[in-house]
Amino acid sequence: PTFSEIKSRVSRLDRRMLAESVASSQNMDRDLLLKMLPQRVAMQLRAGNKVEPEEFESVTILFSDIVGFT
Repeated sequence: PTFSEIKSRVSRLDRRMLAESVASSQNMDRDLLLKMLPQRVAMQLRAGNKVEPEEFESVTILFSDIVGFT
């Protein structure tokens, strides 16, 4: 193959690898949000929408410290 053909193949490969990397990052972002927030809130935030605050009668908050992590 000529240099031009090799350059073209590398360019296509770079674009494909970049697209795969972006897709992977987006999936990780979605998964992290879903682990921290209710699904409907996470999806609204990912869509760029404002999420209105809610009020609850009772809640539980857990604070923890993992030894050696912080």
